Amino acid sequence: MKKAEVYGICYNPALIVYNLVSPKKHHALFLTDSYHQTLKEEVKSYLAENHLNKTLVVMACGLEIAQQFLKLFPDLPHKLVLFDYPGSLVPFLSPMIQWLDCDHQLGGAWQIAKIKYEEFNELLDRLPVLSDSSKSYLLQMKRLVPADKSNEIEAFSSNLPKNIKEILATQNDSTKSPIKLAKESRKGKETLKSLLLDSLNNIESCDQRKKLVQLVLDYQLALFSKKDFTNRLVLITRDEQIKKDFMNVRKWIDSKVGVSLHDSYYDVVINEGKRGVKTVLATHKKASEEDLEILLSYVRLDGKALSSQAEKVDLFAKLPPDPVLDAAALETVDLSAIFTY
Repeated sequence: MKKAEVYGICYNPALIVYNLVSPKKHHALFLTDSYHQTLKEEVKSYLAENHLNKTLVVMACGLEIAQQFLKLFPDLPHKLVLFDYPGSLVPFLSPMIQWLDCDHQLGGAWQIAKIKYEEFNELLDRLPVLSDSSKSYLLQMKRLVPADKSNEIEAFSSNLPKNIKEILATQNDSTKSPIKLAKESRKGKETLKSLLLDSLNNIESCDQRKKLVQLVLDYQLALFSKKDFTNRLVLITRDEQIKKDFMNVRKWIDSKVGVSLHDSYYDVVINEGKRGVKTVLATHKKASEEDLEILLSYVRLDGKALSSQAEKVDLFAKLPPDPVLDAAALETVDLSAIFTY
């Protein structure tokens, strides 16, 4: 069997392999530019600076660079290492070339065998200088260019049924998947009440249900920290699914919707008698009226409870009062009936 006269490397970085070449045994010439004039000047400069008392190893980053070098310097003895992807070259299989880090298998699969870097110089020692037949093989090799399918795509597009074109015309430019868009749409419609009811769905213990509702409402009112929420949740339940559900409720409270509900509650209790419910809900647009009813039915923090939150009281007290106060008030709801505890 004829011995390969070119090494092909696909998966290993060219610069790393270049630095493996021992200067005691070889002159390594690293080529990255196939432009005729630049390449010619680069090689001539290299040859002027290095007296070739050792074998020249040309490390070409691409088929086009290797071919240009062979045309410019057909009589210069050298060994060749080609860095390229064999799947894009025709023909890439030949006794003339040995791919060091990939082995083409039946069915088009690639079996990757990593080069042992410490043995690379031994491989170079065994590689013969490029012969005329190998040069001819390389010069005849072509890069596989996929056929232009633009005409077929345009024909397919122009022949789409009218109803499909109308549907496509109404689509927005969002790159998000339909599943993600659906989730975001649903998330925007979720209320604290609906989230709590869903999370309590599989909990039978009334005592546990009550403690979890209190945990969530206290956290919504910012009566303790995020870390305290997690610690208290663990004390109430050890069920991983329940903990996961209520951690999702906590995320909702920390979101813009939850913050809006928090602000609407404090707006009501701090500005009672100054700002009506309609004004509050119009100011904090994401807040749900039924969620606000639940919070106010749970507890109405008074002056004593608010005295520790002077900064918050000062902030909300600065909101403009209603010129004419709307006398309508939110209803008080029975939390034990809503959440069944």
